[in-house]
Amino acid sequence: MNDVITISPRAADSIRTMLEQSQRLQDALRATVEALAAQLDVPPGWRFDVQTMAFMPPGEQPSPADEG
Repeated sequence: MNDVITISPRAADSIRTMLEQSQRLQDALRATVEALAAQLDVPPGWRFDVQTMAFMPPGEQPSPADEG
């Protein structure tokens, strides 16, 4: 079977709405983390780790004790 399987217009609209909401949430999250980084003078190249809720230096991984 190589035919396209389409979904209903209602399901498609629902998915489009969720994708748009997801994009807005991702944009807001990125802006919030960037604002926190600027406020805390985080050096360039550091990343925000969601497991520890902390900015991590490049290449550093949280230690097993931190992963609780």
